[in-house]
Amino acid sequence: MIRTTTLVAALTLLAGCPGPALPPAGDRAPPSVGSIAAADLAIAATPYLQGNLVQRYCDCQGGAADGCVGGDDLAGDGSAARPYRTLDAAMAWLNGGAGRTAALCQGGAFASAGAGQFVYTLSSNACPAGTICNELREYPLGGQGPKPLILNAPGSHALFSSNRYGADSGGWRFMNLKLQGSWDPAGQGNLAFFLYASPGHLTHDLAIENVDMDGFDLAIQDATSDHQRVLVTGNHFTRSKAWAFLGASSDLTVSYNSFVDCGSDNKFDHAVYLASKATVTNVALVGNFVSGFSTGSGNTNCQGAPIVGHGAFQDLEVSGNVVVEDASADPGCWGLAFTNLTSAPEAIFLRGARFWGNVIVNGGNAGLVVDSCPGCRIENNLVIQEAPLGGWGIVSPADPARAASGDDVEDGVRIVNNTVYFGARAVSGMSGGVGVVAEGTGHVVANNTVTYAATTGSGNPVACFGYRLPLAAYAAIDHNHCASAAAGTAWQGQGGASALAAWQATGFDLHASAASPGWPFPTPLALPAWDDARTGAELFAPFFRPAGPPLAGGGGAAWA
Repeated sequence: MIRTTTLVAALTLLAGCPGPALPPAGDRAPPSVGSIAAADLAIAATPYLQGNLVQRYCDCQGGAADGCVGGDDLAGDGSAARPYRTLDAAMAWLNGGAGRTAALCQGGAFASAGAGQFVYTLSSNACPAGTICNELREYPLGGQGPKPLILNAPGSHALFSSNRYGADSGGWRFMNLKLQGSWDPAGQGNLAFFLYASPGHLTHDLAIENVDMDGFDLAIQDATSDHQRVLVTGNHFTRSKAWAFLGASSDLTVSYNSFVDCGSDNKFDHAVYLASKATVTNVALVGNFVSGFSTGSGNTNCQGAPIVGHGAFQDLEVSGNVVVEDASADPGCWGLAFTNLTSAPEAIFLRGARFWGNVIVNGGNAGLVVDSCPGCRIENNLVIQEAPLGGWGIVSPADPARAASGDDVEDGVRIVNNTVYFGARAVSGMSGGVGVVAEGTGHVVANNTVTYAATTGSGNPVACFGYRLPLAAYAAIDHNHCASAAAGTAWQGQGGASALAAWQATGFDLHASAASPGWPFPTPLALPAWDDARTGAELFAPFFRPAGPPLAGGGGAAWA
């Protein structure tokens, strides 16, 4: 992006300490974004809930560490010296009242009962709204052994469920565990957590922290928008066959998790799918890492969207996430997509939304795409494209509101300080590095930089920016930059003035530049290896930090 000196302050915010809380409304300042490793360390050191009665359990089923010594449900007393044994006993005791901690031995392995669709149903337990009072976690506290392993039975079984007909269920914490699904390529319905309640009831105050979830069809389903205060942080999702996280509810935080080989090569499966038919408020998707797909077909390239959202959201924060896919991404792939491209008839809107500080590598047809987001803030994102697809870097709104569904019309989108880079292998052209193309008025596009490093024939057009609306729809367009190695590159590729000089004659981009950017992008790109101890801004710092003119110091302070 064309930067002013505020870049250093922005990166300092990106590298801050983790914290799940966000202000509930309004024009929030960018949140602090920490690393996954930092979140895990903080969670692992968390003490037991103060005042809780603690009972300990140790089982040594298949997968237990060497030296595991099992307890006894009959002869034990719940102490570390004489633990009880089974997960059945632990869950029965936890469901018996509030203020209880069931601690499972590190290095132990526990088999679930596997009876029925819902294996362990969480009781209402009289835990007051706004509090957590029961927990399932590890002992010894703060120990260094392997996480307690819980094995879900093969088949259609939800390991933990808040499926309470006629009652609320809440106040639960799951921490420092490993949950193993059956990983059956032909199976369906093997879940780690299924959060549901009958109409008029809800799941409230449920935290899932530093839990490894491997080999489930669906790891976490937040199935009902009535739920409140669900926290999913510091977890590691691997090989989730269809989705790793599905659903949305109010005061939902999904932060500092890794999603590796989740979703499938089916375009309807995603690692993270935020979806709600009713309005949900204060949803935060912060600091997550997503890469790869789980598939039994042998086709491992992105064909859907690693992170997707369809729903009615009030105060949505999508910040500091990193999506990295292979350069063989399919044209049907959309890296980070919050759109109205859904067959659901309910209204779609993203009110009070900010997409800030995200990194999307090889997002396919579009890196970052957003619809129905009035007043949307799309700031300080980095999009890198190596695949030869000819798509978009950042586009919002990409599609008009569906009048029949009552989608919000997107007015006043603000796309500022973003970096889009199409590498030397992206030889199929570029529809637009940044585009505002579908609808609305009052849009601002400023301080963005686009680089197209490939050369391509005339059959594969290259456009730096895309503006399909009447010029009166744009409140400000200035201080943008684009450098292209392709002959015939259009500054504005949607008809009318295509050369920069002709575009400036409209009164826009009077301070724009088409000069070579002030940093070297090596060809081919040397992408950093993922390190969960570093943030996306730290890993990709060379792409965020221009070395000199025309970018450094070339931005407009009004949009910095």
